[in-house]
Amino acid sequence: MAEGLIEMLFEALRDQPGVRIKGQSLMVGDKMFAYARGDDLVIKLPSAQVQTLLRRKGFSPHVVGKNTMAEWVVVTRPSPAGYTSDLPLLRDAIEFVTTS
Repeated sequence: MAEGLIEMLFEALRDQPGVRIKGQSLMVGDKMFAYARGDDLVIKLPSAQVQTLLRRKGFSPHVVGKNTMAEWVVVTRPSPAGYTSDLPLLRDAIEFVTTS
C-alpha cells in the first residue's frame, strides 16, 4: 500500500510548489516531510503539534530504536482513502520543513 499511498497524496498536493516523490517519501526541495512506513504515514510537524495529535485516535509516537522522535508522528488509517483527511497536516508539514 505504501507506493499507492504516496502517489495518491502527491497527486493531492500537486498545487504545492516543489513537492516531489523520492522512493516512499514526500519531499519539498531536498527536505522530507512525510513517508510511508508499511500501511502508516509518518509526518514531520512541530513538536507542540505532534503532542496535540498524540491525544487523538489514529496518531502515535514515532519511535526509532529507543528514541521517540519529537517532530514526527505516525498516522494510522483503516484505508488509503482515509489519509486524504490528513492533507491539512501535510500542508502544515510542508510549511514547517521549508521554514525551519
